[in-house]
Amino acid sequence: MKTFELRDLKLALALAGLYPVAWLLPERFWPGFCRIVTAYKRVAPWERLPDAAVVKAVLTPEVGAERPRIATGGLEHLDAALERGRGAILWMTHFIHNGLVGKMALHAHGYRVLHLSRPEHGFSKTRVGIRTINRVRVRAEDPFLAERIVIDRDHSLGYMQRLLEALSRNGIVSITAGAWEGRRVVEAGILGRRVALANGAPAIAHRTGAALLPVVGCRLPGNEGFRVEILPPLPIDSRAGRDTEASRATGEFLERTEPWVREFPAQWRSWNKLY
Repeated sequence: MKTFELRDLKLALALAGLYPVAWLLPERFWPGFCRIVTAYKRVAPWERLPDAAVVKAVLTPEVGAERPRIATGGLEHLDAALERGRGAILWMTHFIHNGLVGKMALHAHGYRVLHLSRPEHGFSKTRVGIRTINRVRVRAEDPFLAERIVIDRDHSLGYMQRLLEALSRNGIVSITAGAWEGRRVVEAGILGRRVALANGAPAIAHRTGAALLPVVGCRLPGNEGFRVEILPPLPIDSRAGRDTEASRATGEFLERTEPWVREFPAQWRSWNKLY
């Protein structure tokens, strides 16, 4: 891991520039502002810029502060999973706003969620960036979590033990769908192409019997706020082989994700992972 990159300085300046935007520009004008900036930078809309919503959440971190409108659906699937008593794994689809808005929605409905997180979660992958710039995103999310479980790659599997302990107590754990962590990845189809995902979430569901629930979170058009949807659980047969079930569950996860990608293509963050 590098100590510092010039990109860290650029990111810090970009976030500093968004502070007055988050404070002074009404939220209904944020999409237009972002379109202007992306047009100026000549980047595709899914090449994410630092999110003004994150900046605003950091500047007003109190849980009781004014929050965006979030329509939440599918809570009955989570409630049914908790009634079974084996815990629930929320497999978060990789949409721009899902990381923050998904946590806000669940917290607003009284759910205590433990989130499995990478050390590099945020904007930077350098040591300096992780300790400084990335705190912007972490600070925005933490008020809406019961606990953040950070993966420790160098020392122990204590983070995994903590996750399994939470599920054994009928807890709720969220894991973002991606291929940046995990020893095993599964390749499956979406949009007529292929993409790789780590099989950790379905493998843990197979091991523990916890329900595996896909979760989608997107910004709605026309300043209508956000929508977070908890989809029905992915079936996991504990009697079948773990790798077989993980592959099948991943394929179904992507099948359920595809309609949302088609509806909100600019918000999906895995276009560059297709092959």
